[in-house]
Amino acid sequence: AALYFQIDNGSFVELGRRASGTQEFTLDVSKHAKGRHSLTLKAVTAEGPFFTSASFGKDWEDLAVWETDLGSAVVGPLLPKGSDQVIVGTSDGFVRNIDTTDGKVLWTFSSHSLWGGGVLDGDRLYFGTADGVLHCLNAEDGSQLWNTGLDSRGISCPPAIAATPAGKVLVVPTTGGRVYGLNAFYGGRMWQFDAKGAVV
Repeated sequence: AALYFQIDNGSFVELGRRASGTQEFTLDVSKHAKGRHSLTLKAVTAEGPFFTSASFGKDWEDLAVWETDLGSAVVGPLLPKGSDQVIVGTSDGFVRNIDTTDGKVLWTFSSHSLWGGGVLDGDRLYFGTADGVLHCLNAEDGSQLWNTGLDSRGISCPPAIAATPAGKVLVVPTTGGRVYGLNAFYGGRMWQFDAKGAVV
C-alpha cells in the first residue's frame, strides 16, 4: 500500500510504499503551534483508499523530557559543559550546573548578583556579575577559587581567555566602559583599558 499522512487540514504527504501489517514512522512536529492537532493516515490499496485519524498535543508538557524548578528566572547566556551538562545563572544570583539528561542540579553557587555569562577553561569556570565582580570556580564541584571586584557598574558579558607568553590572561569587559586583563590563575590585575563606553 502507498501511505500518506496529513496534519490538520494540510496537504497529504507521501510516506512511501509499505508492506501489509503494523508500520511505524516518526514525524517532526517542532514547527507546529502549541495545542491539539489532528493526524490523518491514508493507505491506498487495490481495494481503494482507507483512512484513520488520531490527535496529538503540542504543549511543552507533552514534549518535555524533564523539568527543574530553579526558583527564579534564568538570565544571561547558558554555558554548555561537555556533552551532557549546562551552567545556568538565575536572577536571584545563583549559578547552577545541571545534568541535561535528567535535569539534576549537580552543584549550586551563590554569587549574590546577576550572572553575566561565563567561559570554561579546563576545570575552571570564569564569570562576571552585575555588581562588577569576576568569579573563578572549580567547574567540577562549584567551589570558589577566587574572586575580584572590578567595576561597580557591572559585567554583562562573558570574559575571554587569551594565551600570552606570560601565561593565560582573562580579558574582562565591563558596562562601565573598561576592559581589564587579569591573571587567570589567581585573578591579579595585569592591565586596564578605558574604552570610554559600555562594553557589552
